[in-house]
Amino acid sequence: MATTILSLSAIRHLKEFPIQKTAKKLLSFMDNRQDASLQAGHFNDFIEVGLLRSALYRAAQTSGGQGISHDQLSQKVFDALALFFDQYAKDAAIRGLAKEETSFVLQEKATKKSLPH
Repeated sequence: MATTILSLSAIRHLKEFPIQKTAKKLLSFMDNRQDASLQAGHFNDFIEVGLLRSALYRAAQTSGGQGISHDQLSQKVFDALALFFDQYAKDAAIRGLAKEETSFVLQEKATKKSLPH
């Protein structure tokens, strides 16, 4: 957990500097493959859950005093994420029903991940 927090802090501070997009990478070293694998998985999960929870918070804020009903939750969180289709779709060229289904799957995942276990 400490490595994750330190990495996130370093990335946040690096955003203040004009760095080329291709140079925006984080490299860390571990004692063994098992620790490296564990850390990579933990870091990815930490970022994903943080993004989804912040989207849930934004969705609740924009809904005002009336709140969000259960049937609106996934759409509101999905809207708050404001992702471009090519950021979550395997094939960004798909259209029609396949595109709608891809977005629906992400909405369902976002709702399940952002809620406490």
